[in-house]
Amino acid sequence: MKLYINYLNLDMLPIIMNSLKEYYISSKTYVNIYSVDGLYEINNSTTNKLIPLDNNIIIMNNYYKDFCIIADPSYFNMEPTNQINPNNISTKMKKCFFQINKKSVIKLIIEGEIIDNNSSDLNINPYDIYFELPNDTNVHDPLVKEEIIVFLSLLN
Repeated sequence: MKLYINYLNLDMLPIIMNSLKEYYISSKTYVNIYSVDGLYEINNSTTNKLIPLDNNIIIMNNYYKDFCIIADPSYFNMEPTNQINPNNISTKMKKCFFQINKKSVIKLIIEGEIIDNNSSDLNINPYDIYFELPNDTNVHDPLVKEEIIVFLSLLN
């Protein structure tokens, strides 16, 4: 499940990334391909077609202070493929993962286009930020909420 922060100024993402450096744990590089036939992802030399499975979102107003959180349990199934329509657009992307501790199931993810392949892990043009956690997680559980609030307080 993804948790989005509603009304967050995405222009602030580069500044937010700098404030989260101590929580950075890893990153994942991949290529997004957009074609008339659908969305594809190349990851570790594997090409998959992404099949969206949409679910209803849940809006949680005032989850913490003035933060409104949108829970989206939608996801993509990956179907291995060997063919992609030649009329496509590709973008080299990176997801940067942040956690309070390495045993946590809650990850804050900042995703964006890679600016320079030869520079640091955090050198991306960020365009998305969200929390990722297992679909069966109770986001109102006090321990889960506490971890999310730690990140939200850094964004405040």
